[in-house]
Amino acid sequence: ELVNRDHFIVEKLRTIILKIRELESEDAILEKKETLATARASFGSVILFALCGGLLSIVLIYFVLRDILRSNKMQTELAIQKRRAEKLANVKEEFLANMSHEIRTPLNSILGFSEQMADSEIDVEQRKRLQNIRSSGEHLLMLVNDILDYSKIESGKLRLEKIGFKIETVLAESMATLEHLALAKGIDMQMEIEDELKGYIVKGDPIRLKQILINLAGNGVKFTEHGYVKITAKIQTRTDSGVEVVFNVEDTGKGIEASKIDSIFDSFDQEDTSISRRYGGTGLGLTICKKLVKLQHGTISVESAVNEGSNFRVGLFYDLADKEEYTSKFDSEHVDLDL
Repeated sequence: ELVNRDHFIVEKLRTIILKIRELESEDAILEKKETLATARASFGSVILFALCGGLLSIVLIYFVLRDILRSNKMQTELAIQKRRAEKLANVKEEFLANMSHEIRTPLNSILGFSEQMADSEIDVEQRKRLQNIRSSGEHLLMLVNDILDYSKIESGKLRLEKIGFKIETVLAESMATLEHLALAKGIDMQMEIEDELKGYIVKGDPIRLKQILINLAGNGVKFTEHGYVKITAKIQTRTDSGVEVVFNVEDTGKGIEASKIDSIFDSFDQEDTSISRRYGGTGLGLTICKKLVKLQHGTISVESAVNEGSNFRVGLFYDLADKEEYTSKFDSEHVDLDL
């Protein structure tokens, strides 16, 4: 009986073991199927991603190549246009130089002969006509000089001198240039220079300083009907090597509207269109002043109020010069002053 029971138990155990093996085999098969399905799905995703990545890469390469080709084409076109613009600029500069020479030569002759005729015995009517000729000639000369100077500055061919001079001399000559215009309008011309500054000999470009002062003071005379135009110079800072000088050009003229102050230094810009008709000019005077100041690494600003006048402030730094470097008669033949 024990043997029989033992056989029965062994058979039961064998059956259970076989059943477990069958279940394990089924689980392994099922797990293998799931793994294969997952692998197939992953492989499909990888293939799809690779295809999408490849297409995107092709598109990206296309756009990059297109941009490179377009950039090369634009650079080539830009180089061609640059050469053309430079050629046109050179032609324009040569044209302006030649035309200014051709116009100024007879104009200077006209102005010179009109001065000589003014000294001769002529009647009132002839003197009036002669004055009109001179006034028109000076106005035309001013326009030619403005345009020529502006062209030189824009082309970068304006040269600055580095010579010794006295600031008081430049101020006095600027005053003398405008004195007859102020006298004709009954305007008082005033000049004030700091005593300490009178003893200094500075090194720089006196012609360009004179041009700036004449432009600013000339505008003051032009837009002032009564009162005065005053030029002052004083030392702002003093170093061992030089001085920073502040020039103020003050007038009691019509003033400038607050909304126009920021734009008065723009090229060909005037406060309104009636100014050109009434007072003349190209609208380049203040632009030239600003560019000349910038070339000398200085500053320029303005304070103004309508019917209360204007005050232009220019700050320039000059190196100190020795007496041996002082030039009492500086050459101004290469410069055209704007009145």
